[in-house]
Amino acid sequence: GLFDECEYGPFNRWLSKYLFFDNYKGDLDLNSREYEIAQNPSFVFEKEGDTNFIRDNRSEQEKSEAKYQLGRSHYFAKRFVEAADCFTDSAEKGDHRAQDYLGRMYHDGQGLAQNYEKALFWLEKAASQDNPNSSYDLGKIYRDGKLVKKDNKKAVIFFKKAASKYNT
Repeated sequence: GLFDECEYGPFNRWLSKYLFFDNYKGDLDLNSREYEIAQNPSFVFEKEGDTNFIRDNRSEQEKSEAKYQLGRSHYFAKRFVEAADCFTDSAEKGDHRAQDYLGRMYHDGQGLAQNYEKALFWLEKAASQDNPNSSYDLGKIYRDGKLVKKDNKKAVIFFKKAASKYNT
């Protein structure tokens, strides 16, 4: 943890006290992350008795965004099980980008058992929020008629929806 006794322990204690407990107001670049942390910390370091702990002050939206970004990191590192876990949390909170990834992962069986019903469910949820990738994927699905009954009219609607988002 942050306060573990190791070669960095004294530095970590000094840094947390310097930035958080003393409400540091020194010369900081106003566009820097350090200034943002000092002014409105997402994580507050506190002490209760002999126990140091960190309180997470992030909003639900910020936590969902963090989960989505962590999921992307896992996905591109080909750790699909971990990515699916992160994307599921964000997708259930309404993040259309996570819903898109989750739909494709169910479709391809990456980190999850292949499940076309769930793939369609998540792709449709993302497309309903104007996600262009999901709209394009649904266009292909309806055009090819492999997972659903072939429907060229629906395919064109999804392709147009995707194209309009890519060209804005």
